[in-house]
Amino acid sequence: MLSPDLHIHTFHCGHATGTMEETVLSAVAVGLPEIGFSDHFPYPAGFSAPAPDCVIPSLEEFRVYAAEVRRLREAYAGRIVIRFAAEVDYLEGWGERQAAILEPFEFDYTIGSIHIVKQAAVDYREDVLLSAADEWGGVEAAWDLYWDAMEAMIRGGGFHIVGHFDLLKKYPGGVSVRNHEERVRSLFAAMKSSGLVLELNTGGVDRASDRAPYPSVRLLRLAAECGVEVTLGSDAHAPGDVGRHFADAARLLRSLGWTHTVGFENGEKQYHPIPG
Repeated sequence: MLSPDLHIHTFHCGHATGTMEETVLSAVAVGLPEIGFSDHFPYPAGFSAPAPDCVIPSLEEFRVYAAEVRRLREAYAGRIVIRFAAEVDYLEGWGERQAAILEPFEFDYTIGSIHIVKQAAVDYREDVLLSAADEWGGVEAAWDLYWDAMEAMIRGGGFHIVGHFDLLKKYPGGVSVRNHEERVRSLFAAMKSSGLVLELNTGGVDRASDRAPYPSVRLLRLAAECGVEVTLGSDAHAPGDVGRHFADAARLLRSLGWTHTVGFENGEKQYHPIPG
């Protein structure tokens, strides 16, 4: 049996396709025991979006998405477990505002992710990333700013899972030639002390410049050495993406010493044996 897939998007965010029910049926077909819909949470009022169609555009539409999760959870009870979640952008200086608008929703979990650094959408297009990096002093400076944002997000709390940890490797022009081990170890240590879970995001196999998951195998090995817990997410943007590359991901996790992935129910951790 496959591990749960906790990172799934819907058409509500503007850059995914298919219906939510088609996604559920796809998950059932591939044998997933559990999924979590975790679409992009709306930006706070007053925040200037750095690119079009990045998140669910309004709280009103987010409530429509939430209602459909509840309907599908009831309709498919006994066939698959469905969790209600959101992927939430870390936005420097907006933490209190975000916390206030997140609070009314009864999430099973939230994924904290960094898509925006200094108002630049670093995974939107390669030219956007490189233009911003030029302003910051080059690609290595971009990585420094990205790790700074990651540290602020981890230490600020409010999330359960850290999404696509090394997202800047998405484009060839964003690949770093430096060894970030010391900085990454400190980030993993902070995650472990706060109970945050690291996502192995298999979307990188199809989309990242190295055709490897987020984070890379080298960083996953560091995470295992640091005792960080792990979960699996496909970062699906279409029904056929759900559970993609999970068998390979399970073998990788077992080879690095993990025996369980983490899921969530009402914010509480649940442990799922990694199939072997």
